[in-house]
Amino acid sequence: KKEVIAMNHDDFYDERTPRGGRGWFFTAIILIAFIVGALFVQYVLPATLGDGGRVSLIGATPTTTPGASEEPAATREPVERPEVAPELGGRAAMLHEANISEIRKAVGPAVVGVSNKASSIYGALEEQGYGSGIIISEEGYIVTNYHVIAGAGAVAVALSNGVEMEAQIVGADEYTDLAVLKIDAQQDLTVMPFGDSDAVDVGDLAIAIGNPLGREFFGTVTAGVVSGKDRQVTVDGRTIVMLQTDAASNPGNSGGALLNSRGELIGITSVKSMYTRSGYSVEGLGFAIPINSARPIIEALITQGRIKRPMIGVRGAEITAAAADYYNIPQGFLVKEIVEDGPGDRAGIKINDIIIRVDGQRTKTTDEMSSVIYGHAAGDTVAVTVWREGREIELSVVLGDS
Repeated sequence: KKEVIAMNHDDFYDERTPRGGRGWFFTAIILIAFIVGALFVQYVLPATLGDGGRVSLIGATPTTTPGASEEPAATREPVERPEVAPELGGRAAMLHEANISEIRKAVGPAVVGVSNKASSIYGALEEQGYGSGIIISEEGYIVTNYHVIAGAGAVAVALSNGVEMEAQIVGADEYTDLAVLKIDAQQDLTVMPFGDSDAVDVGDLAIAIGNPLGREFFGTVTAGVVSGKDRQVTVDGRTIVMLQTDAASNPGNSGGALLNSRGELIGITSVKSMYTRSGYSVEGLGFAIPINSARPIIEALITQGRIKRPMIGVRGAEITAAAADYYNIPQGFLVKEIVEDGPGDRAGIKINDIIIRVDGQRTKTTDEMSSVIYGHAAGDTVAVTVWREGREIELSVVLGDS
């Protein structure tokens, strides 16, 4: 006869069986501990170490899906590309400064929901995240963030009228955190008018429209001011120049719109500062990619599907000041992998070389090195100085195309 014994833990009961069945109890405990440990390694630890306590991607509102594909759908479906990008941005919604309610009614329908779907372990497509996007042309092109659609096996777009349809990934660029989708709407679309992000001043009205926490809060409008311009924000090892705003942003706002007082797009919501290096929580510190910076990237993604960037063809890690002092080596970029027959390989770069100077400029960090390289074009020859076994060696590298 089974005996039910109440335990001290709230709402937990242990249904005891005869002595021979206790092994299942301990097996279950071990299995639960294993699952918790795996989740910690997969999600908690990377979140703790990933951004150095600076800023983090807002991201699409996540829905955990086991076995999600890491390959974007754009790499598997052919895309018809125009030779010239279509006209981007709709006609000005307001000829004068307007109140927030008028702006929402005029351009709010240009902000859409973006559903990131991936194959589950059972083979069916399941939603693994939900973010925002902006309709930027009458042809159905939509801009969003790269991290909103990263790893997607398929993408769906939800319009403000509730209609949901499949979208094609036209192009994506992880470095700038931008992606372009396309839908065949078969209906008139509200197209977001573009503003001039260079013309905004600190203190100007800033209106954010997006989908925080997913479908439930679709089309949420928040308002604040432009808190800063030309902010250099480092995310996942890359530095992006951003607009800063205190308009509230939350998971799901990624890819949404930041507007001026005329209802014109001045930025694409991308990141939010979550905490400081000391671990203190931070609020009212959001960032958006300026539309003037995003526009040429968007046009290139439409016509080419990718952004061509120069590269040396090496992978490795940044040597911090602390590590350099401890090991008595210079700060720089430690080469751990070399692309076979790539620019660096052909120039004579070797494993464990430390790149300390590019084009005559001292480069202590990965960002500094990338900044110098991206100031050139593929095919340019640059001088690369490496530190190897206690001495400096200068090499000539013909930059390749990433």
